[in-house]
Amino acid sequence: GSLAADARFQAAFERVTGPGSILCAYADLKTVFGALALMADDDDLHGLAAVLPMEELAFGMEVDGPGFRDRFLYTLPADSPVQRMLAGSQAPLRTLGLVPPDSLAAFGWHMPLDTAYDAMLEMFDGIDPDMGREARGAMAEFEQHMNFNLRNDLLASLGGEVMFYAAPGGHGVVPDFGLMLSMRDAEKLKSILSGLWGMMAGGAESTTRFGDHTLHYAAVGPEHRGGMRRGPMAT
Repeated sequence: GSLAADARFQAAFERVTGPGSILCAYADLKTVFGALALMADDDDLHGLAAVLPMEELAFGMEVDGPGFRDRFLYTLPADSPVQRMLAGSQAPLRTLGLVPPDSLAAFGWHMPLDTAYDAMLEMFDGIDPDMGREARGAMAEFEQHMNFNLRNDLLASLGGEVMFYAAPGGHGVVPDFGLMLSMRDAEKLKSILSGLWGMMAGGAESTTRFGDHTLHYAAVGPEHRGGMRRGPMAT
């Protein structure tokens, strides 16, 4: 037999290669990572292997017209924290409709933030229980100071979509940057943001229209003293 006859390799190979493929790569990460953890006898490596059980890595490149198409496959067990973190990430990126047409670059993803928060704490617990306790303690102090629950109030009110872009700016060669997050509970989010803006010296809430959307933004700090205004927030 050979690697080509291995069922796991065949399944991965079929997902990353096509008729015009010119390059492929494969690694059995589960075996490699497990061996490294045993050889190093490192508690952190054992903990990481427990919460992020990496199984396979595959890569393929094929000719696609005037360019190339790359496919990357990275597999994890269905019950891993990372898989739960990415649950629901197949939804289309609606915020693309708000990215300026002359943007230089755009990067977006869909990830339910409250679910991601839970999975991240679970990963910390798996790597090192002390790490999980320290993270929860830090969050508790933050929540007491800010007077809201990070997971159940702020993250739960946000949608799972995040979009970052860079567009030509009106001030020389420095581009303008934008960060957009979708909302799940607009009223709760506005209440939290209003409280935060009230804590900022000179904070003020304003709105403006962009197409069919209403943008809420914070104008804080230097702009009230003749500086630049920053901070569009949400649709």
